[in-house]
Amino acid sequence: MGRVNHKFYLGIIILIHVGHIALLFLLWNQIPPELPTHFNWKGEADSFGSANSVLILPVISMVLSVILYSISFYPSSFNFPVQIKEENQERQYRLAIHLLLRLNVIVSLLFFSISAEVLTHHLPEWRILFWLNPVFLLMIFLIMIDYFIKAVKK
Repeated sequence: MGRVNHKFYLGIIILIHVGHIALLFLLWNQIPPELPTHFNWKGEADSFGSANSVLILPVISMVLSVILYSISFYPSSFNFPVQIKEENQERQYRLAIHLLLRLNVIVSLLFFSISAEVLTHHLPEWRILFWLNPVFLLMIFLIMIDYFIKAVKK
């Protein structure tokens, strides 16, 4: 697995957030005054709010990214599924850091996808975006399962 390349992950996360903000700027003049704020399991909007409500999503995403990225530098404060010993400390810390950074990327993509769905809900040609959210949620679980399998392996 090698050394953790924080800069690589940071670059990906920054690109996602730049894309998120660019999407807001590109579509801002095209969005209706009222946007969906909640979707049912079929992807149908069942609650609506002000167009300004979409601005909270990139803010939450960026704050969450900063927190996840920052704590990835302090693996000694994490909880682990195995006892940390001198012989497994480096490997366990590296696995946990990769877990946090990968989750950061996927969660950022999930927020981007949710924003895109909200912003383009009135454009039928963009309906494919609804199916990205379950994919990103599945990826979160797969990343966590992968981590736990690797963490408990001797």
